[in-house]
Amino acid sequence: MLFSLFVGFPTLSSAAESSSITSIRQVIASTVAGTAPVLPSTVTAEHDDALTSQEAVVWSAINPSSHAAAGKFQVEGAVTGTSIKAVATVTVLQDTSKNLKVWYKFEEGTGTTVADSSGNGNNGTMNASASDSNRWSSANKMQGGYAANFNGGSGSSTTANYVKMPNGILQGVNEMSIALWVRNTNSSSAWQRVFDLGNNNTHYMFYTLNSGSDSRLGVKLTDGGSRQSAVRGIRQTMFGDTL
Repeated sequence: MLFSLFVGFPTLSSAAESSSITSIRQVIASTVAGTAPVLPSTVTAEHDDALTSQEAVVWSAINPSSHAAAGKFQVEGAVTGTSIKAVATVTVLQDTSKNLKVWYKFEEGTGTTVADSSGNGNNGTMNASASDSNRWSSANKMQGGYAANFNGGSGSSTTANYVKMPNGILQGVNEMSIALWVRNTNSSSAWQRVFDLGNNNTHYMFYTLNSGSDSRLGVKLTDGGSRQSAVRGIRQTMFGDTL
């Protein structure tokens, strides 16, 4: 199972016209072998007054051989108003579409339906009580036009955003891989759950960015008592503030 999650957050500020661009934030993108990546039409520019702005970018032509097989490559782009180049790092994945269970790109930008791009029709549903501003963000997305925005909240919150996958989606699954992109804007808070997979609150698997001491993939099984096991050895790759 390949589960792809992209999470973004709003731009911190807009730069004043009189300030100068000092750097361009790196763009992270992914694609499958044989498919050209989709790169954003704007990038985030950082200015000398500590503000940021969205600037138009024109990417260099991509040689098809760059994404013909699994691996990584970089693309440069010309940014309006500066000689500083934008850089996109593209990860090329093997085409596992035959085994893909669900793939959420989070490209809708409005509403509560999250389309499944695996072709299996396993669309997700965002919390209807959350506002669109809590569900979606067009700023600081990792690729494409939008990202899902998860604003968080207490366990009793009715307005915190989340995505519910179809019931029974893991039925008959004995092995799975989960891949996701996350940009964390509140690294100090413990028990921020990225996902929970299970039938109820006694048998489930979860991943948290911060358990109070570390990131953790946990499996909880309750049979008369309560047991929670932490699975170690999770591979994480950091791109600035992005996991």
